[in-house]
Amino acid sequence: MMSQEELYEIIKKCGGVSAVSFGDAPALLKKSGEIIELSTNDPSLGILEGAMLQEKTIHLEKGDELLLYTDGAIEAQDPEGRLFGSDQLKAIFLHAETTQDLLDEIETFSATAAQHDDLTLLQIKLL
Repeated sequence: MMSQEELYEIIKKCGGVSAVSFGDAPALLKKSGEIIELSTNDPSLGILEGAMLQEKTIHLEKGDELLLYTDGAIEAQDPEGRLFGSDQLKAIFLHAETTQDLLDEIETFSATAAQHDDLTLLQIKLL
């Protein structure tokens, strides 16, 4: 398993990252005060035999932030059954200083509602 330090060194040396989404939630890039959705519209892994996947490469600069997350972040529900959603995640990410800020917002939204999916957030900031 790769440590956070090793991942950071790879990004720093390469100046960017390449990714294939496999139909997962798209990564978000915070760059110059904007949120950019890094979507490739790939099918879910294993759905289509022989599917060609699109690799997306992004150049990262000092101050850029990358957010990787599972669908449990956007599918978190409040007590009335409403979803947190990708628009709200983008809005919170734009102003969040830490991953804990994002998690706190999702937990506040969810309140006492039971959740039915995992929730994983990985926020990377290029220093």
